[in-house]
Amino acid sequence: MPMPPYIGKALRGKLIDLSAGGLALLIPQIIPLGTKVHMKLTLPDQTLIECNGEIRHMLPRERNYLHGLQFDGVAAEIATRIEKMSSDYIDCEQRIVNNHLSPCIGNQCAFFTMCTKKERTDHFLHHEEDLLLSISRVIS
Repeated sequence: MPMPPYIGKALRGKLIDLSAGGLALLIPQIIPLGTKVHMKLTLPDQTLIECNGEIRHMLPRERNYLHGLQFDGVAAEIATRIEKMSSDYIDCEQRIVNNHLSPCIGNQCAFFTMCTKKERTDHFLHHEEDLLLSISRVIS
């Protein structure tokens, strides 16, 4: 039986949502629902997440596919870091809603390296980057 085309290859995509429990990822490939994978995910700030996961949702979006992947076995320190990123993102959104004069706190924010908001402080360097996902195998 041939291997699916996404196995063993790096997939480029857009991170739509990230939490300690999983992620939403927009990629050009279809990964079937229920597929269990071992993956390495490199975020734009070079944080490496390596764990098992399962595709729980998949929806077509124009020429791409939005996948919901539930983590299984993500390291505790990575889960804590992801929760901090999420918390900082929500705090930033609240500062924007409240019309704070300077909502961006720069490198103090755990989400800063991935931020694409227009409110991001101009004097901080920023290049919008994709994330890199590599699925090494399907788990039977």
